[in-house]
Amino acid sequence: IETLVPGFLAGGTIAVTVIRLDTREQASFQGGELLKAASALKALWVAAALHYGGVVAAEPSARGALWASSNPAGGRTIDAAGGIDKVNEYVMDLGLSDSMTYEWNFDRDRVSRYYPGPLRGNNTTTTNDLARFWELVATGWALEGEERDALLEWSLGLKEEIDGERLIARLP
Repeated sequence: IETLVPGFLAGGTIAVTVIRLDTREQASFQGGELLKAASALKALWVAAALHYGGVVAAEPSARGALWASSNPAGGRTIDAAGGIDKVNEYVMDLGLSDSMTYEWNFDRDRVSRYYPGPLRGNNTTTTNDLARFWELVATGWALEGEERDALLEWSLGLKEEIDGERLIARLP
């Protein structure tokens, strides 16, 4: 990985995790490295909203959160799940021990009882946790039925914002 993407390494961290769904084999490069989550947790927030409130509760904000990476829509998705601590409860129940939402301050302040966390208020995750989440979605463990189908449909395609397309264009 270091030889393929030297430009990314300047001032940043690279972490990758891959899980084969047919064999459950896993490989990673710095997959356990605790990272600032940025928008990577939005899919988990949508899943929590689907888990607690169903498609009707999640749909109004899910597409904006996932497709456009809208921060206000992400906040509304947290609200649809029942709040930031309900999102964290859902994530912990899935066994994703390194993914935590500590705060989200778009539209209004949302702060977890676990605030500030190890990265001083920054939401955290690892690529191991994110890959495991998508494995749990694929196998029907994280969600099932129409909630799982909705998350998979809403997760397809490129992000609408320019930065998302620019990042994808720069990957090897």
